Amino acid sequence: MSELNAFTLTPIFQAVGEMLEENRSQLNALDTYNANHGDHLIAVFKAATQAAKDTCDRELGESMAAAGKQLKALRDNESAQIYSNGLGCLAEQFGQRRIQLDELVAYVGSVLMDRDDLAPARSGSFYGRCHTSAKGKSHGCQRSRQG
Repeated sequence: MSELNAFTLTPIFQAVGEMLEENRSQLNALDTYNANHGDHLIAVFKAATQAAKDTCDRELGESMAAAGKQLKALRDNESAQIYSNGLGCLAEQFGQRRIQLDELVAYVGSVLMDRDDLAPARSGSFYGRCHTSAKGKSHGCQRSRQG
């Protein structure tokens, strides 16, 4: 397991949660249906942060799966159900491809900056396994939304 998994996943979720907390009122105001989307997103990231803390000694895919299960328990939170399905998909893909967080971080950074030279170059890396997907082809984890 990459040491980065144990120390980085929790702060990532936590930072997103803090940003959402700072913008709660604006997010709720944008929700013209029931004005609680900001509240729901904050609950999602609090649960994901706790799951990341609880599973920091596991592989990235396992941590994502645990976060997905924790979100699934927030039954009255439709946002949590959607994120739960997404995390389940990520967990499946990360587990199958043995993707580690350090590889994911380098890859996402390279895609965001559109710089192939910044991505991990070693053979069999996350970049090599998934670069085609980001350029428009799907590797196909499809899950339907459960009501």
